[in-house]
Amino acid sequence: MRLATGVVGALASQPPLLNQMGRSLACVHRAPIRCSMAAAPGTMDLALKLRGGGADAALAAAAGASGAGGGLTAAIISPAATALGFMMWDSNWKGSAFSLNLVKNVIASIYFGLTLLLTGAIKPIFTPDVVLPVLSPLAFSALLGVVVGDCTAIASLRLLGSRRYLLIDCLKPALASAIGIGVMGEQASLRLIAGVAAVIVGVYIASTADSPEGGGGGGGKSEGGEIAMGYALAVGHLIFDTVGASITKRCSGGLGPLQIGLVRFGAAAIMLNLISLTGRVASMGVKGGEGGGSTEVTSKPKSVSAWWRPTPSGMTAINWRCIIGGTFFVTFVAPALYFKSLLLLPFGIAATLSCTAPLYEPALARILRGTKPNLQAIGGAVLAFLGVAALSLE
Repeated sequence: MRLATGVVGALASQPPLLNQMGRSLACVHRAPIRCSMAAAPGTMDLALKLRGGGADAALAAAAGASGAGGGLTAAIISPAATALGFMMWDSNWKGSAFSLNLVKNVIASIYFGLTLLLTGAIKPIFTPDVVLPVLSPLAFSALLGVVVGDCTAIASLRLLGSRRYLLIDCLKPALASAIGIGVMGEQASLRLIAGVAAVIVGVYIASTADSPEGGGGGGGKSEGGEIAMGYALAVGHLIFDTVGASITKRCSGGLGPLQIGLVRFGAAAIMLNLISLTGRVASMGVKGGEGGGSTEVTSKPKSVSAWWRPTPSGMTAINWRCIIGGTFFVTFVAPALYFKSLLLLPFGIAATLSCTAPLYEPALARILRGTKPNLQAIGGAVLAFLGVAALSLE
């Protein structure tokens, strides 16, 4: 509760548009909003102010440097919040992966909406000059990164197992850096390349320290076709998630992290609810309607929930508390900080640092569960943090 109060307080105390800690805040300037890949990280609203010619250049440079520092801090803390939230989730969810994706997006939308209401920053989102040029691209990025991206990630993980899946997922920093350099005009350097490579290798080493060698999520053997499908889904997630994040950076349109979060997770929640409703209607059709009285349906164990069911059976009050608490970190605090880093840092660096959640897990497991980390996890974390140090000097 103290952390939640601190997050809201920090957001409320920040200056307009740079008051990020999370996903978005208010649009301070009434100038036309447009997507711009060439804009320097963290200087969009500053550039809008400078357009009138009344700002001092030295002050602008100082603000840019301060913003970059804040973005780096947010990028480093965000994965730690993700790791903490995952540990709170643990095995508390009793439904399908789709239903967890649906529930976490609904809960996250409530978190973002309430925070924006408390800070008074929700009004500028729903204006005519924002809806089409900004909200539509952000909703599309949610479709790619949250709706499609998360589902392909979960499906791939179940088919491949964690080690094979992470082998593909750890390439996300390389793809993000390539997009940043090739599409957004970001600068390449040997330090950037070395830092990204160190993070990729270190995260993979740390992530696979306790992972089984092969197989699907259930520990059984995967057939050749399932493995091929798993790799295809992993590559799909890699592309969808990275492209969705790049659209978010390019088309934020002056929105802050909290506003971006409300739009993305709110849009994803709506889309997932529509899919869930479609599944419910299709299921009713197969059963012959609610009054069909199919004997197969009545004989189905009550503990088994349909994939589209948003509230699975078997969930206790403790389970729900863990899910709601974990969602606060995984789908509110972490994305809010990540979106702040996206606005203030080069895309490649922000996306690379967002992939370091596995590095925090051994330390958190030691503190919260008394689990002793192995040497492989420690070695991977050290290598990855050396890469982070190199990137912080960019």
